[in-house]
Amino acid sequence: MTVGFQKIKLTVIILVKGTLSLQSCVSQILKILSTKFIGMEILMNKKQDLEISNKIIEEYAGESFPSDFAKLYAHHSRLQAKKEGLKSWNDQMFESQLNKALLLIEYAEIQREGDNNKFKNALKRAGEVLEWLAHPEINKNDLPLYLLSAACYQLAEYPARGLGVLNKYDIDSHQSKILQALLKADFISIIKLLSDYYTNNINIIIANIDNTETQDLSLQQYIINETIRVISITYSYFRWGDNDRLDIAMKKFEAIEKFMLHGKDSFSWILCRLCNQVIKVYFETSLRKWIQKLKETVNDDGKKALDLYLKLNFLENKTLAWTSQIVGIEELAKNESFLLCTPTGSGKTTIAELAIIQNLLSKNISDNSINDSIALYIVPKRALAAEVEFKLSKILTQNLNTNIQITSLYGGNDYGPDEISITEAIHPFVLICTQEKTDALIRLFGNEFLEKVKLVIIDEAHNINSEDSRAFCLETLITRLKMKLKANTRFIGLSAIADGIEKSLSAFIGSKDRPIKSDYRSTRQTIGRLYYSPLGTYEQYVDIIDGKIVKLENEEKQRPYILNPIERCPFPQKYNNYEKSIQKMRPRLFWAALNYASQTNKDKNKTVLISILGIEDIVSQYATPFLKYIEEDLSNVENIPQYFVIPNNDKLDIYNKALKICADYFGQDSVEYKLLKKGIVLHHGKMPGRLGRILVQLVEQNIINVVIANSTLIEGINLPFEIILLPYTSLKRKPYDINDNSLVDIKNFKNLIGRAGRPCLTTEGQTYILLPQQEKQLKYLHTNYVNILEEFMNNSQNEETSALFKLLEKIYNKWQKITQETSREKFIEWIENTRPINENNEAVNVLDNLDEFLLSVIEEIDNVSKEGDLEDKILKIWENTYANYVNNSDYIFYKNVINLRCKALLKTIYPNKKFRNYFYKVSLTPKITMELTAKFSEIYKILKEGESYFSLGNNCRINYIMKIVQIFNEIEKIKIDKKFDTIKKHIEWWFSKDKTLFTGTASNHYDFISKEFLYKFTRNIGAFISLCLLNKDDLKGNQKEKTGLPWIIFWLKDIITWGTLDPVTAYIMANDSSVITRVDAQKISQNYYNNYGYINNDEIFNPDTIKKWYHIYKIQYNKHAEEEHNNEEQFQVKLDRNSILYTQLKYRVIPIIKNNKIYWIDIAGYIMAVSDIGKINVYDNDYILYPKEKRVISSKYLS
Repeated sequence: MTVGFQKIKLTVIILVKGTLSLQSCVSQILKILSTKFIGMEILMNKKQDLEISNKIIEEYAGESFPSDFAKLYAHHSRLQAKKEGLKSWNDQMFESQLNKALLLIEYAEIQREGDNNKFKNALKRAGEVLEWLAHPEINKNDLPLYLLSAACYQLAEYPARGLGVLNKYDIDSHQSKILQALLKADFISIIKLLSDYYTNNINIIIANIDNTETQDLSLQQYIINETIRVISITYSYFRWGDNDRLDIAMKKFEAIEKFMLHGKDSFSWILCRLCNQVIKVYFETSLRKWIQKLKETVNDDGKKALDLYLKLNFLENKTLAWTSQIVGIEELAKNESFLLCTPTGSGKTTIAELAIIQNLLSKNISDNSINDSIALYIVPKRALAAEVEFKLSKILTQNLNTNIQITSLYGGNDYGPDEISITEAIHPFVLICTQEKTDALIRLFGNEFLEKVKLVIIDEAHNINSEDSRAFCLETLITRLKMKLKANTRFIGLSAIADGIEKSLSAFIGSKDRPIKSDYRSTRQTIGRLYYSPLGTYEQYVDIIDGKIVKLENEEKQRPYILNPIERCPFPQKYNNYEKSIQKMRPRLFWAALNYASQTNKDKNKTVLISILGIEDIVSQYATPFLKYIEEDLSNVENIPQYFVIPNNDKLDIYNKALKICADYFGQDSVEYKLLKKGIVLHHGKMPGRLGRILVQLVEQNIINVVIANSTLIEGINLPFEIILLPYTSLKRKPYDINDNSLVDIKNFKNLIGRAGRPCLTTEGQTYILLPQQEKQLKYLHTNYVNILEEFMNNSQNEETSALFKLLEKIYNKWQKITQETSREKFIEWIENTRPINENNEAVNVLDNLDEFLLSVIEEIDNVSKEGDLEDKILKIWENTYANYVNNSDYIFYKNVINLRCKALLKTIYPNKKFRNYFYKVSLTPKITMELTAKFSEIYKILKEGESYFSLGNNCRINYIMKIVQIFNEIEKIKIDKKFDTIKKHIEWWFSKDKTLFTGTASNHYDFISKEFLYKFTRNIGAFISLCLLNKDDLKGNQKEKTGLPWIIFWLKDIITWGTLDPVTAYIMANDSSVITRVDAQKISQNYYNNYGYINNDEIFNPDTIKKWYHIYKIQYNKHAEEEHNNEEQFQVKLDRNSILYTQLKYRVIPIIKNNKIYWIDIAGYIMAVSDIGKINVYDNDYILYPKEKRVISSKYLS
């Protein structure tokens, strides 16, 4: 042990015994600590120090979680829950834990120049211990431990955790508030605090002009002033990028620090010491610094967009780049493809946003040329597409004004006005699509579309590593894109759960087996159990903290636990009498969620997610019982937990919008609407995009704090939950199947755990599995819990698998079963000669699916290949598949199968190029395409009847749609698998304004609409339109003129998506997010019909006419707002100095109101001018002083 640490220990002991003042103790501890930081009082050589440092850090911050830290955590957790702490806790333990935290800080410094990971791990653990010790009932002498904790987190580059610590505490001292805001990196608050400081000390600022401060100010006040100036200059860098005075400021700060080392004032010394270290880390990790690297890769428009991007992030207090984001930005700067593997909630979306700006506004694109570049953002589900569109639109169009258009498209090979306009665009496009939609766009637009694609982002890229049909679609799609796109097209994969497959996935996506990885987590992750008893009481246990098992020694329990963490559940006997275990469990689950959500952190309710992971009907099994529980059981309870309060102001507007949208789509009798009225969000995959989006807003803005959801929330939608509750049923894949004991996919479990925590608001995200305490099946249920934890702790790796491999194996197995043959030579012979459109058995039908993929690749490369090159290129198909990178014992065999099948398709099976193009454009397998072709005349005749759609009433319009459904249903393999009357009832419900006319739940109705009707029906329509367009590429005219089909056919996807029978209403809903409901859109559409009513036939639905009308309508509607927006404020001023001292043309100033005047001071606190009172806003506006004109002009910081 070094002399320095012995001195710290002695100082703490003296404090505990009460013979040393708090101020003196803090000063001595930090001075001793500082001497270690600056290299003084080192008695051992570096080698010995490093050896001891390694040992200490491994013991206290290594792979295991020390039992004494676990005891501290348990004690802190109980007190935090307002329960009695551990009986065994005493002052000696406080001393011991504080010693260890300070020792970690001391030895972390030794690692700074060596092992950066050990340096960060030591400081992170020190931050945790100090955070727990800082609790007022543990920190009885009121040491500033929470400040030290926050500083440790910041130095370890965990800014979100540092901010979470500081958000727990309120302080009165104005200077301390500035320090707290600095340690939070809360620069929005800093400017107000700085303004207040300068206002309260205006006489000191005036004195500065006469250089009299050294005469009139105390030494302490002088040092505080200089420190405030350094913080002000730091603020200037983060808000505007001003760095001309940074070096001078930091040198002054270092001088003050050294001077204060021997002073007596603890506050000033703490301020200098912590600020100096933390500010240096801020500069190193500032988002501004790292984005500067990207500016070298973009054109002038790109530089402007990146500057605006920084401003937007500044206003959201996102000024620091997390470690996970830094590695992503570094990779972006290389302009190469890559796979980014970072935990859930680690900022991957930021990398996607920056990649879009970088690639669509690249320096390779001339500022004067037409920029029609396209970025493809491929997402797994429609719900995620809507969420990504909302976030990217906010960043790239509403705020950055980049002229980048963002559209989310989904479904299969369907057509709509958005698709038709893509290739006509003269500005950059971001297309957010599912893999099915991306495939359809490629087939529809071909080379004209692909030549514009500069970037492909694959969200949830680990979904490629699966065996289902969607994984096959994704794998084959990426294969085709890799073969078709230019070499400089960039591929970026994003994944939170690619463990075990990251190298093969990275090689597939990025052409190198070196994924970009980071284990950065913005909050601490805990996993534990919540037991409920027959008496209605609860016990809460924590088993894992940040992937480490937590054990207590010499305690009554082996894990940190809290008795009665929430109030006793009412009516326990009533629930005990229920027959089924799930019936007994549900009310305990609901009560727990409401109680946890009623707990507050700095006047904000905790957010709680009830997550249903298994294959269960969330509406019937949980949502409906939850509603019944609130309406019936809780109606007899006096003190219901205050989990929800109707909001006010802007938040009330969002809440009311959510109610209107929910009522519009699902009706006021739906369980979704009724729960929303009770302050609970029900979120599931059966959710229209606009509703799902605003429900996310409700949670993000802390308007609603209880959410019940299925797996849709773990597939890319980031929401902040402090507590996640899983019923024990969610541990099983099929909870009610007694013959299937398989657990839920560990990938989904990990992804869910990663979503616990509210970065920057709290430091910890908690996940609890709800278990019965005295049930017969407790042992069995507990075994499920233990097993899934073992998988989690063993860091279970994904097994490499390829959907293409599985399809090939399936073909081979089906062939063996049918032929009773095992010879691979005969299978190869069958592969080379079988023509599926002439045969019909299971093996042939599966082969037909393979042919669709291979024919697609052949067609796409045939269009750009020189004569004679095609055969060589098809031999490269395999090496571009994910299967090529997956370990499989039959690798060579199946590679040969692919190569030989490709040759056969090209030479003997479908040798006619026009025939291959025929299959390709239709986007169905060859067999199904031939069946569709056989019914061409019948279908065409029915679709033509749509020419009278404008004159039809709503019932007749539905009948027309049903007529189309019926004719397609005659083709077995593409039919909607429901009875005609059932289909019609679902469709009538969807288009109806009055949902009370229908039986069945809203979720079941919409489940059919989204999964069956919207996807299958519009896919069939799209395939048929493709048939109509074959061999008509050279014809002039629009799609209607080329096909002869009425416009309504091209609107079918949109009217079905938005649930309206009117194309104009559908267009408004699709293109204007400010329009809340279909009723609102329909009212606006009347303006169109009033202006164009003279067109009384199908031409009234011409998309170009509708677009032009709405463009004019929006300009007129927004005209007044735009005029108001352009106004800027000006102030005539009196210069406060001799004019000769103003050597620059302009100065950045901030306004300080005092004595009925505005003092315009520069950022370092020097008065530059004075003016009369006017309207000011230091948050939203910037102010520039022009000395020559004697005026200050304000402008919006982010317009």
